[in-house]
Amino acid sequence: MQGHLVFSFVGELRVAASDHDDLVIHRIVSCDARLDSREIAIHTRWILFDEPVSCAVGVWPGRDEDMAPVFEVTQVLEPESTPGTLARLCTVTVRLRREMLTPASLYWVKVFRDGDLVTRYPLKLAAETRAGERPRTH
Repeated sequence: MQGHLVFSFVGELRVAASDHDDLVIHRIVSCDARLDSREIAIHTRWILFDEPVSCAVGVWPGRDEDMAPVFEVTQVLEPESTPGTLARLCTVTVRLRREMLTPASLYWVKVFRDGDLVTRYPLKLAAETRAGERPRTH
């Protein structure tokens, strides 16, 4: 049995004091926001069963499947080897330098499992603001 994608999002994944994950999801990333220092973080969480899964996460300049990605990372996820363990929870985080994206342009984050598209969703880096000007949120 292969693994399943539980979630994928752009933003911040923090462990709160009560030992659970605190998720901050961004659909539009502010030009001055620092989600992980100078980089934009894409988080994916997987449940793995008894077979390895090849996870690919990338950013494309459009929805078109024939376009080349701006960024793509592939990682093989291995299931837990302990006898009696039914599943393993695995988080994969990839980071994209914000300089690779053009402000005010719409991109698509795509997540693949063993070469098959599992999910895709839009990502926009907000337009740059002038000094002293507040970014628009609508």
